[in-house]
Amino acid sequence: MGSFWECDRLFFEDLPTVRNLISHADLGILAREITETDTIEPSQDEVTAAGDMLEEIMTIDVREPSQKWVFLPFEYYSIGEPGYIKRDLDAALLRRRDFEVMKELAGRESFCYSVRECREMASREVERLGKRYPNLYSWTLTPWKKTLSYRVWMQGEYSRKERYQILACIVRDMTFFGSTWEEARRNQHAAGNGLVREAKSTKKGKVRTNPIELLLRDYGLESSTDDYESEYDSRMNGVISMLNHNAAIDLHRRVAGLARCEKRAKKRNFRAEFHAFDEW
Repeated sequence: MGSFWECDRLFFEDLPTVRNLISHADLGILAREITETDTIEPSQDEVTAAGDMLEEIMTIDVREPSQKWVFLPFEYYSIGEPGYIKRDLDAALLRRRDFEVMKELAGRESFCYSVRECREMASREVERLGKRYPNLYSWTLTPWKKTLSYRVWMQGEYSRKERYQILACIVRDMTFFGSTWEEARRNQHAAGNGLVREAKSTKKGKVRTNPIELLLRDYGLESSTDDYESEYDSRMNGVISMLNHNAAIDLHRRVAGLARCEKRAKKRNFRAEFHAFDEW
């Protein structure tokens, strides 16, 4: 049976919410991913506290599933230890109304293989789209009930560990101001005091479903841990292969550029020789 994330035909209303995914997850694994960092191994007390927090989250009455917001995986790279590039995996919160402009961007964008090329392309698109350029949004000041109602789409070649990491990122930011609903609400209110926040009501409507695709509700969060790390290692090897593939393309492009330089030089030299022959 394939994963739900492999669906190629579904309505926006078919997407699970953050609350749905937590209810399908192994809370022990999710608690550990929430507390893990790159440098510090979490203590059992920290993992237990995260598990208790998840148990409380499961008791919260959430809003109607959002028709406006969706989380997607977001990969980016940064400088790690000296001489190393670090890959980070996070969650990106997007507005549904930005989908059209993102489709427009995707139709024009192409892989870049130089810093200058990347900067020039980004500058062109920012200038072209202006205020329409899509943004990513924070949810640290968003009430838990609302964040839990946001939908999630994790299509891609992600391992179980990566899907748990993405879900952990959502919960970690959601609980930034407190590990209980009351504490978070109190601290969020204090942090947001003085900020202008636009309140929008959630529209309630009939949920459209696709019976064929909804037969599959495997969110890639099953509990088995026998291949949890090895599956992730396999996925990382695939990422390395992809980066090496792009590096090979870059090599091919630079060879093609060298060949074009050589061709132009020969052409210019031929014209110079032809001109000298005429003078003779």
